[in-house]
Amino acid sequence: MHVDDILCAFRDQRTEEEWEEGMSKHLTLEKRGQPQRFLGMDWSWHNRENNKQEVLISGASAIEKLAQDYGISFIREATTPYTTRKEPEGQADIKQF
Repeated sequence: MHVDDILCAFRDQRTEEEWEEGMSKHLTLEKRGQPQRFLGMDWSWHNRENNKQEVLISGASAIEKLAQDYGISFIREATTPYTTRKEPEGQADIKQF
């Protein structure tokens, strides 16, 4: 039997090792590191100043492919009240939208 990709994340090494030990009794596991693309979404990884990692997940390439497949050539940009990487940390001011 073939099982497709599974994405797992752990807070600490011990939990990861326990999970792998338990699952490897039933499945053949293959570690592939940090995904760059998963379920049609692009993932980009960044180290923050506090030594923590962040991941930015974007569906832009999937949307562009859908637009190409359906012959949509004009797409206008939409505003959102959520923060983006270009904005300072914290919540965006919804009133400005």
